[in-house]
Amino acid sequence: MFVSQISGQEWVCVFRDLTERKQSDEALRQAQKMKSLGVLAGGIAHDFNNLLAAIMGHGSLALGKLTAESPAFSHVDKTIKAAERAADLTRQLLAYAGKGQFRIEVFNINELILENSGLLETVLPPHVHLAFDLDPTLSTIRADKGQVQQVVMNLVINAAESIVAEMGHVHIATRAISSHNLLAEASETSCVSYIFNDDLPLSQPYICLEVRDNGSGMGMETLKQIFDPFFSTKDFGSGLGLSATLGIAKALQGGIQVISELGKGSSFRLFFPAAVQESKESNMDIQPATIQGTTVLIAEDEDYIREMVCDALAAQGINVLAAANGQEAVQIFRMHHHSISVTLLDMRMPVMSGNEAIRLIKQIDAEAKVILMSGYTENEAPSQLLNQPTVQFLQKPYTIDQLLQRLQRFDASEPSHGNGHAAPRPRTKIKATNGVAE
Repeated sequence: MFVSQISGQEWVCVFRDLTERKQSDEALRQAQKMKSLGVLAGGIAHDFNNLLAAIMGHGSLALGKLTAESPAFSHVDKTIKAAERAADLTRQLLAYAGKGQFRIEVFNINELILENSGLLETVLPPHVHLAFDLDPTLSTIRADKGQVQQVVMNLVINAAESIVAEMGHVHIATRAISSHNLLAEASETSCVSYIFNDDLPLSQPYICLEVRDNGSGMGMETLKQIFDPFFSTKDFGSGLGLSATLGIAKALQGGIQVISELGKGSSFRLFFPAAVQESKESNMDIQPATIQGTTVLIAEDEDYIREMVCDALAAQGINVLAAANGQEAVQIFRMHHHSISVTLLDMRMPVMSGNEAIRLIKQIDAEAKVILMSGYTENEAPSQLLNQPTVQFLQKPYTIDQLLQRLQRFDASEPSHGNGHAAPRPRTKIKATNGVAE
């Protein structure tokens, strides 16, 4: 409000509604905070994935040298399983950062919910009743089925844990919603909303998945923090479930909205863009090749990972050439490219990155087979590289089994070394078990 006196007798009052401006400022602040936390979370996940790759790899090597009767066998096995659980946490961090790895397919979300209804019932305590209100006319969505299933499970569990009354209710509902109504609902002042539709047309239809409960609810201060990594209203848990859910919504260009009131319960709404066109992916059955006696070049700046990969591959009779950075990898490839079957390149290395190294390697041999590796996901790799049939991606942490299987499938056909002739090399069948090939 602005007040001014005119001529000593008359007053002029000007009122300005700052609600919209404050909402815009708050939205900008939240977006900046989310971006900063996303960068931090992604960096932490990348570094931890490097460490976990070494733990899982060396653990698998050790396990392969032990018999099941050895006193150390169960301890090493539990170490590997603990590392795999830690890898699940880093995947949630990457999901929050919008860098999660997705397997996109077209499916009906109602069918997914009904298929998992029995499992959802089992995770609820006896005093909580689960009800469904599913729109039978829904169109399909394009998303990662496993990720959406995990999101539904997390939201239902969170809803049940918030119910302290003797009798509680959790409702799962679905409906179609237009982009106009979606943006209108997101502008409600009594909720927290994130809508990621910058690159989608205004006419884009959405599918809404809602999980609501009559639990204890949350105040606005808590609502503003629930998507922050490691924030939790419980005394247990990682505090990453809702962070990952937000990241999934962002990656799919959808949205999420939370409405809650203390003592009355909460409602979580997820918005997925409806599938415009269903596509069928072809799954070609590629017969794995035998790789014993082949030569593999590994470029990895982390000593403990590079040594682990060298030991694992050498144990299978694979000839290994090692480089500590991209520049060394290019030099080695230039000298030995006629005998190298596959090159393993870490994407982030000092002196020269994997992206630059692969560009120079492709100049030497356009048909060179390269597997890019990173603690991030393949979204970090240039799409023009991954679109090439001779380039693949392997996310850290990976097990030795996964590495060997990828090499086997990738080397199913002989590489062409510029002159159109394959380099001859001996081959023998290998078999991988327990993370180590035999």
